[in-house]
Amino acid sequence: MLNARSRLVTDDDTYLDRVSKYVPVEIVGAYLAINRLFSPGDSLVWMTLFFGLCCLLTPVYVWRLAKPQNRPWMFHALISSFAFPIWAFAIGGPMFAKWLEAHPSAAPHFLPSALLIVFSLCVGLFDQNGRFTFR
Repeated sequence: MLNARSRLVTDDDTYLDRVSKYVPVEIVGAYLAINRLFSPGDSLVWMTLFFGLCCLLTPVYVWRLAKPQNRPWMFHALISSFAFPIWAFAIGGPMFAKWLEAHPSAAPHFLPSALLIVFSLCVGLFDQNGRFTFR
């Protein structure tokens, strides 16, 4: 069984390990579940509140994972804090559908997927301390 602490990036991690660990999958999963509670006709205020709560919980979650082992967590929390909104935008849902509908010229239909692809390709190039690495 995987230990929750294995979700933290370590010095031994490869590029693909880092790509998968920087994504706050537990927070993304919570967002998916919350997202299913809303429909496009619901209040944008509640949807934005839950999205904001997930954004705030992301660095706290990473810090909580690292705290018992006294491991570096700030860079991981920073990257995960960028990863969550990108994943949420790519997943979509009523909040983003309303925004895209209200601003059709602001974001082409492929923007969420393109952001996710570029972010995922680049994020694994950095180790737990923010150093650029090809390993």
